[in-house]
Amino acid sequence: MVKHGIRFVCMPVVDEADGMNLASQAAERLERMALIAEAGEKRT
Repeated sequence: MVKHGIRFVCMPVVDEADGMNLASQAAERLERMALIAEAGEKRT
């Protein structure tokens, strides 16, 4: 995971809205990683 320049850091959730924001950011990151991985597979 680190080779893509993405580091997962455990962060305390301040409140529910903040938690939802972090969750959506994490989902976006995973989606981006999946797209990058797919693009890498297509190239080979």
